[in-house]
Amino acid sequence: MLKKVLPAIFLCVLVVMLAACNSGVNDAEEYENANIADTYSEVEMIDVDNDLLSESELQQNDSALPPELNPQTEDFPINDDTNSIDAQDSETENGIVHINSVGCFGFADWNELTDEGYRIIVPEYSKDDITYNVAELNIAIGAGGTITEIEFLGWQNETAKNNHRQTGFNFDNLSGNVFHKTIGSLNPHESYFLTNEAFKDSLIPLMLTQEYLPHENYSLYSYRIPIDSATVKRIEMLKNRKIVKSELLAKTLTGAQICSVTFERIDNDMLASLIYIDKNNIICDDYPAKEDGWDIWRVGAGDEFGGFDVLFLAHTDEGLIMAVTWSAEEGEHAYILVEKDGIFANTQFDVYRYWYPE
Repeated sequence: MLKKVLPAIFLCVLVVMLAACNSGVNDAEEYENANIADTYSEVEMIDVDNDLLSESELQQNDSALPPELNPQTEDFPINDDTNSIDAQDSETENGIVHINSVGCFGFADWNELTDEGYRIIVPEYSKDDITYNVAELNIAIGAGGTITEIEFLGWQNETAKNNHRQTGFNFDNLSGNVFHKTIGSLNPHESYFLTNEAFKDSLIPLMLTQEYLPHENYSLYSYRIPIDSATVKRIEMLKNRKIVKSELLAKTLTGAQICSVTFERIDNDMLASLIYIDKNNIICDDYPAKEDGWDIWRVGAGDEFGGFDVLFLAHTDEGLIMAVTWSAEEGEHAYILVEKDGIFANTQFDVYRYWYPE
């Protein structure tokens, strides 16, 4: 009789023990989730002082990180349905394509002692449709796809000394979310796109071309080397218009080029384009304008179209995207373009920095 009862008793004890273990696991998970929520709430409430980092902390954080990029072995397949913009969840409204990429634009500060940058601020831009979670942003992408690891510090309040110039000189007086570098370097004053580490896998390695031959009239701008004659002919055939000036901005490892071109004037009609071109595709972002005796495309630049820098080129689930900055004497325009139906379209990532001296 005892032999028949003991197995039943043992089974009952085992069931009770398992129920207790599950209860303990659930309690532990609830406690951990509560702590994570509390930590995030505390981060949102941090107030950033003007002196964010001591000199010793700055030196500790001053290390270099080479871009950990994933080279692409083939050009962007414009007609591949798996990469089609129409196959994704992006939406188009008033000509703006809303892409699902996570991030925002910011710019670096300037340390007078070292002539370097150590922090990035995301100012209170007027764009209401750019939303981001500070906890998700842990890398900053600079010109040419350079990567700097960052960490959120907190919100910085505006001071009475704010001259409303969005530059490294006025950094401590602006309101916005502030991040500091943890690994890598920051070029002072320059713009960056802040996003998460997972985005690195989408980046296409770039080789930027160096500026040369200062402009005879506008010393702020320089010419870059022109694109080759074969590329010129391909673009001219597509546009049925002669190119009078070109600048090669960057190249990929597979030979694709990013360039800016200015076409010949037809009466008062002006046309310039920012172009991605590979062996199979030519993707343009056109800038038509009218010549009326004033500056054509940029304040203080006459009929010069240049002033571009490429932050990154990326092959994402939503298509080929490209981030650029476009500068002039009064400020800088930073924005992201996405390929849609064979041309570049504007996205919600579009901000302007004002920096004209007082």
